[in-house]
Amino acid sequence: MIQYLNIMRPELLNSIFKNISTLPGIGPKLETIFNKLSINKIVHLFWHIPYNIIKRDMYENINDLYINWILDGNDDLINTCDD
Repeated sequence: MIQYLNIMRPELLNSIFKNISTLPGIGPKLETIFNKLSINKIVHLFWHIPYNIIKRDMYENINDLYINWILDGNDDLINTCDD
């Protein structure tokens, strides 16, 4: 017969398995928004990390814009066209 070990998680990790509303600044409104994103516990936030950043700069003149270029994480311009 197979015996299953009854292993509990370390006490240190219990805090990340608490409800998201236990974080400071998360009230009922924000909790509802997070719940719609399937973020119910603090640990679920670890899987919702940003993967992309959009840099929006204000330009005085439309001629200063770069068309079909993107800015990478090192602030280098990369051409997205095959011209």
